[in-house]
Order: sequence, then C-alpha cells, then structure tokens
Amino acid sequence: MFTEVVTDPTETRPARPVTEATVVTYLHRARRRAYQIEPLLNGGCIVRFRQAAHGGTPRPWQVTLTPQTPADPTADDLAALRLIADAGTASSATSDDYALPVLQAGTHQIPPAQAERLTAQGFLTEGADGGLHLTLSARLTLLAAAHARMDGTDRDLSWCACGMAAYGPNADRVAAVRSAHLTAAAGVLVDALGGATD
Repeated sequence: MFTEVVTDPTETRPARPVTEATVVTYLHRARRRAYQIEPLLNGGCIVRFRQAAHGGTPRPWQVTLTPQTPADPTADDLAALRLIADAGTASSATSDDYALPVLQAGTHQIPPAQAERLTAQGFLTEGADGGLHLTLSARLTLLAAAHARMDGTDRDLSWCACGMAAYGPNADRVAAVRSAHLTAAAGVLVDALGGATD
C-alpha cells in the first residue's frame, strides 16, 4: 500500500491510501502525458505537472506517492536488492553458513538478517511462481539510488550517480535538465512494469 498526497495550486489535500496497482496505473498515465516523475529513495515517487483549472492559466500540481512504511535503505540493502534484480527472483534456502534460511538470488546468498530487513521495508513480494520478486517500492528505491544527485561547488553543474552531467546557464536550467533525465529513467521502469494503462 501507498499513501497519496495531492498538492494543487491552492491546497494540500488530505492523504489517502492507494494500492500498488493504482500507483502503477497512475505512473503509466503520467508517462503517457509526459509528466515529470521523480523516484525517491524511500520507495515512493513524486509526479509533477501543470494543469489549468476552469480554463485558466496552467499552474503546478504535485502528487507524492509514499509507501505506507517508507523505506530507509542502507548500502547493504541496496546491494542485496541489486542482486535480486539481476537474478530476477529470490527464494528461501538453507545454508551451511547460517542457522536460519537465507535468500538465494542466482548464485548469491543474502544472509537472514539482511533478508529480514528487506522484508520489513516492503521490498519483496511472493509471485505466482513461488519466488520472491521486487515490489514497486524496491524498484523505485533502486532507481532513485542509481540516479542520486551529486552536486559540486558549481551551481551551473549537477552530476547524477549514473554519470550524466547536467549543465546550464543557471540553477533553474540545471534542475530542468536533471528533471528530464530522471523522468526518462523512470519512463524505462514504467514501460517495464506492465499493468493497466488507462
């Protein structure tokens, strides 16, 4: 489950719960309409767009989608999520090294305590095949980590963790370049999600 908060030009509306399926549908719609999508490390995202009310001038809107238990991933959590993403699935398995079951992701074993952290943060869900798969929250967290902002001393330059450099004549232009980059990266994820697109 996620929590949705809509901020329109005049107010912030009360938070409401929404399902992961609803968020997937919303992201497809945002992608189709070329809205800005910013993944967040907590497993959520922010969608920004401009919309006119009653035929007026378009004004900025923002929809913040946050997991009901926001994630707080460590570097070890992110590393484990990448292993599962690379393997496509994980499964519970016994190990000679641990008394408790581990998560087997390809040829890698994720220790019990680490597996417990991933589960507690809502990063794993059981699929129809019986395997453990990454949730939407996990995918958004990985995307946010892969494209974390790394600023230098120059206000006209911003680096992305993926290696992209955003240049511009001023901070606003740099922010616009970075936003377009994030939205494009999020679009790849949304296209891969499948699900409803209405």
